[in-house]
Amino acid sequence: NPLITGKILTRILNLIQIKIWHLDRFQGRNFKRRIILGFLLLDFFLTYPEYDYYWTIEDDVVFSGKWGTLFDYYSNDATDMISAHIKSFSEAPQWEWWDSLNTGLDIIKKENIICAFNPVYRLSHRALQYVHESLLNGWKGHAEVVISTILKHNNLSIKDFGGTGNFVPIGEENLFYDNQTHSHVALSIQAIRQDIIYHPI
Repeated sequence: NPLITGKILTRILNLIQIKIWHLDRFQGRNFKRRIILGFLLLDFFLTYPEYDYYWTIEDDVVFSGKWGTLFDYYSNDATDMISAHIKSFSEAPQWEWWDSLNTGLDIIKKENIICAFNPVYRLSHRALQYVHESLLNGWKGHAEVVISTILKHNNLSIKDFGGTGNFVPIGEENLFYDNQTHSHVALSIQAIRQDIIYHPI
């Protein structure tokens, strides 16, 4: 069941829901692409548009404290997207999904192309509305580049809740995760620290 705290909706979606595969065309070849959480969240937003903010958490994410600690920290924060490992194209040019981005008829600056790692993240109502309208206007690609680039292109606010990148506010470096606790590869054996995101578990 959703956990509703004021106007903040926390929605935990089981990974079973996202293991939906379909054939598509990309650079002249067929490939299987997963429908990932970003667009399931959009579907939920369109069904339940009455909330100010929407959190999504994959089921292989663990927080080593009470989730309320994380949610409360950002309860008065109006940032449109809060996520992890947010990087510009110039910071991570070898990332494999850049080329999936198609911006339809929009022409965007190279510096506005950014990606984010979204096993746990928050989007505002305004952000999801921009995502919805952009997809209707022909934007498509991997959600971890499409969503963040749409928001950057439209001058919405974006912040990283840990790590050490350019989107981390000064003084909040490694706040809720670091490169050893939140990753796309298996974690090493390590001591558990309080109020830290661990992924994948």
